[in-house]
Amino acid sequence: MYELRNTKKITQALFLYEMVIGKNTTLRDLGRKLGMTVQGAANYVQELEKMRYVKNKRVTQKGIEFLHETLSSLQEEVRGIVSNLEMVRSTKAIAEEKFTQGERAYLHMKKGKLYASREKAGAWGIVETPGRAGDLIVVGKLEGIVEIPDGKIWITTSKKIKGMPEYDVLGAFGLDAVHYLEKAGKNIDLKHCVAEASIECALLGMQVLCVVSSELLHVFLKRLQEGMQKYGTVSYEII
Repeated sequence: MYELRNTKKITQALFLYEMVIGKNTTLRDLGRKLGMTVQGAANYVQELEKMRYVKNKRVTQKGIEFLHETLSSLQEEVRGIVSNLEMVRSTKAIAEEKFTQGERAYLHMKKGKLYASREKAGAWGIVETPGRAGDLIVVGKLEGIVEIPDGKIWITTSKKIKGMPEYDVLGAFGLDAVHYLEKAGKNIDLKHCVAEASIECALLGMQVLCVVSSELLHVFLKRLQEGMQKYGTVSYEII
């Protein structure tokens, strides 16, 4: 899943596709069709040659297999997304104010939770079940796209979290980190699958602070990179 987020892989596939269907395609032609400079197109061709997808300006059998595999994955993913969109006709949200049935409610994401209010936002629908502020209500006939704020993962090996960026979620990776935070009386939200869970939280617009045992920093970063390939890319910073 999340193949659509791998823009580099998709561009490589598009390059190979243009080279397969085009006769005597020049770098200028490739760059024009894919919206890049001649030098940018040349860099991609060199990369594809190193990957053995292209040889002597022709797509190899390995390149053809990569093209088919990538396009098939994209096709399956798009079908799944379209299917899910068709299924999502209503959703539950936390009411920020009193709503009666039939009213229009706008949806927005806040700290990983979906809220309904009268403040205009990118997504909206019609209230199907009434409720007061704080109640969970059902909003149907959905339109638009819910705007999700930018989330980020802050990573530190320091045992002093005072003065760190404000966070919504606190994670601990490694026994030293867990022990320190618990001893300091901190409520740890993430103790297991910390890298993967941090990515999910950031994708929902939350600010995540991960305290990592210093000797395990390389392990955490590796899991973070692997997780982003699977779930999607998020912003992170070591502080």
